[in-house]
Amino acid sequence: MEDASRALLIAAGVLITVLLLAMLLFVRNSISEYKSAENEAELIKQNKEFNSKYEAYNKSFMYGTDIISVVGMAADNNRYYYNEYEDSPDLAEDYFIDIEIQIGSAGIVGRRIEYVYDSAEKKYKYKGTYNTDPNNSIRSESKITLKGSSESGSYGNKYNPIQFEDLVKRADSNPTKKYASDYKSYSITYSWVNDFRRRAFLCEGVEYNGITGRVRKMIFREQELDEGTYDYNT
Repeated sequence: MEDASRALLIAAGVLITVLLLAMLLFVRNSISEYKSAENEAELIKQNKEFNSKYEAYNKSFMYGTDIISVVGMAADNNRYYYNEYEDSPDLAEDYFIDIEIQIGSAGIVGRRIEYVYDSAEKKYKYKGTYNTDPNNSIRSESKITLKGSSESGSYGNKYNPIQFEDLVKRADSNPTKKYASDYKSYSITYSWVNDFRRRAFLCEGVEYNGITGRVRKMIFREQELDEGTYDYNT
């Protein structure tokens, strides 16, 4: 009898131990799943906030100044991840943002706007708009693809956002106004950056990275408006 009672107690103890272990395992798995779901929800939230900054430029009309802003954001992003994953460039690639800019037939040039004095009306009147050589290495490009973040590299269609941002900073200047010696005419000259800022663009597409879920590439195309649409008097 005593042996039977002792066996029952041992069996009960083993059963309780098994049940406790099963319960602890269940609780641990539940906590792990909760944490995983919580982390995933936080990642989705972060990606949504990150993407929204770029998706704000996914619109049918904007100016070149908006394109410059997007390129600046991509440059900051790519520069950060280039440094963050300096020893693992393949990982950095998943976080880089590429910007493609399709340029109109005029190319990337400066503009000179000329005005002549009308003595009958006693005011200066618009004469014409002329392209000027901006002396920049992308003036003849019809499509600029800004990829990656390497601080080195050639120009042309091999730019990256950081290089383009640097070109903009070096070429960005206020328009210059110059009168003829007899004051019967004057001209206002805009650098290629001044001109680029005034051009009209639309976003043709946004691509996302299949691994990170973040914006991977944005494509912009210039809208070639009538000459009179551009406001060069501001």
